[in-house]
Amino acid sequence: MKRREFLKASGGAALLGLLGALPVSAAPVPEGSRVIVAENHRAAREEFIKNQEAERLTGLDFCNTRENARLLHTLVRMRRANRVLELGTYYGYSALWMGTALEEQGGGMLTTIELDHLRYLEADRNMRACGLKKYVTCMEGDAHSAIQKLRGVYDLIFLDADRDRNEDYLKTLWPKLAPGGFLCVRGAVRFRYMMRLYFDELNSKPDAITHIVGTIPSTQIENTVSTDDAMAVTWRMY
Repeated sequence: MKRREFLKASGGAALLGLLGALPVSAAPVPEGSRVIVAENHRAAREEFIKNQEAERLTGLDFCNTRENARLLHTLVRMRRANRVLELGTYYGYSALWMGTALEEQGGGMLTTIELDHLRYLEADRNMRACGLKKYVTCMEGDAHSAIQKLRGVYDLIFLDADRDRNEDYLKTLWPKLAPGGFLCVRGAVRFRYMMRLYFDELNSKPDAITHIVGTIPSTQIENTVSTDDAMAVTWRMY
């Protein structure tokens, strides 16, 4: 297996097939799921997703894409992750997808860290409204210092913060990633030059296998008008 494969639009399916992915639903709680979600929580989730995805159409790039969020949802389920960490909550869009994955499997906790005070408050409110506080803990603070205080290891880590310092995050996060766990980073293609030190650091690790999973056709990745982008998924070998 190559240490890194750059996968195009169909690459996500190739990677998920390679890793034995679960089927991915278009909704956070798939039809047929055994999880019973209160009607008000289901409605709140649908409204929240609708509003966040509408915001992306304005050109704001803080909210993750649905494709990336579905990938995170699937990786949580694949790994049967018990402990999940997110750096860069924004309003909780990705946290909702990962939180529902924990809900579906019947347990686990996502800790998500946000620097901005108002976004932290809104994300926490959104998780309560969506009925996910049992699975999602929102923290306010600077992630660089906050993660140094966290104890234990995580089965999946999603990094969606200041990309020009991703290599600094990596030095602290790698010891916190459990063997067999996933480290996911958004913006791997569009910000690849900014993140070159991050990828150099990954290449130096003998127990890291990284795939770049494209969520849009490669012809659009170079188009700066597009707000979609690819995800770097690193698997830490046992």
